[in-house]
Amino acid sequence: MRALLFCLATLMLLATNVTSAQADRTTVRVGKFGNPGTFRTYDRPARFQVNAEDSWVIFSKLRWRGWGNDRAVARGRSTTCARESCTTRPVRLTAGRLTDCGAGQRRYMKLTASRIPLYGPNAIDIPLDTSGCEAPLALAATNALPKLWPGAGGPFQLRPKVVDYANGHGLITGPGATASDPRPIRWVTWTHRRAVGTGLDWRNTCNPSCGEGTFVARKMRVTVRLPRNGHFTRMAIRFFDGDEPVITTLRHINGSYYWG
Repeated sequence: MRALLFCLATLMLLATNVTSAQADRTTVRVGKFGNPGTFRTYDRPARFQVNAEDSWVIFSKLRWRGWGNDRAVARGRSTTCARESCTTRPVRLTAGRLTDCGAGQRRYMKLTASRIPLYGPNAIDIPLDTSGCEAPLALAATNALPKLWPGAGGPFQLRPKVVDYANGHGLITGPGATASDPRPIRWVTWTHRRAVGTGLDWRNTCNPSCGEGTFVARKMRVTVRLPRNGHFTRMAIRFFDGDEPVITTLRHINGSYYWG
């Protein structure tokens, strides 16, 4: 049973990676130590190699979080091989300086390894191709990340802490919160195509009336997608207890926004 669950989790992870990789169109171009003129392009790499004159380093079993965001982090292994022997250590890679390269393509311009065996105890920058692109993505208005309307009058926000999708009678928050003192939603990913978060859904029982009802919380996972004009327009709230999901659309009528 445990082996089956592991296989299912692995298949789900691979499917998520492929979908996100196709959507994000984000890459990194890795060179060689001491020879920056030769590069290879990678898209959310699970494994890659960096050569040097008398050794090479293999980064493997990488699990990325936030690929396509301004900053992405991976944990895995780094193996340095030199003179017919290899040394392996855990490693943490951090990708940053996300940059617009035109035609919808984006590239990380900085990649840092926490530590590489035989290269000393300090963090080391991986040689990358930093040419041929424009300003950092954060300064490129046409490639700005979409925002989400949090309800209750707005304004549109990146990674809002709370979303009111039912005019005060239904809202999503972070875990361990109360409806009157909510904690922030845990946004797992936020890209140009979709965003995913986890937390609690608070629903007014409206019993005996909505003014006298109480709020009941359920664990949920929220996915927002379909960006239009810089705003996510579709939101799906799925519950861990298997109940029917809430799927709502952002609407704009008479100058006002609402979920419905």
